[in-house]
Amino acid sequence: MVHYCIWHFVKRITSRQNPLVARYRSVARGEAADLMLLDGPHLVADALAAGILLRQVALTAEALGRPDVRAIVARLVQERIEMVTAAQPVMA
Repeated sequence: MVHYCIWHFVKRITSRQNPLVARYRSVARGEAADLMLLDGPHLVADALAAGILLRQVALTAEALGRPDVRAIVARLVQERIEMVTAAQPVMA
């Protein structure tokens, strides 16, 4: 069994004014033709399984307690995909 600390790979967003949050909202509105927003762990898992290149994954700290999300995070760490965390109200 391999143990790792995911926090070495994770940035934390604490404000709704963060430029990254604005970028996510822009992508969600369809204003970035070259990017797609996947909403939900099942879509991220499907994208990983399909070999789709993920640039970044955002998740809530609360989601890390879920076994399905922890499995996805392990894969993201292995693939060295950038992750960010934010409280749910920041991403809403």
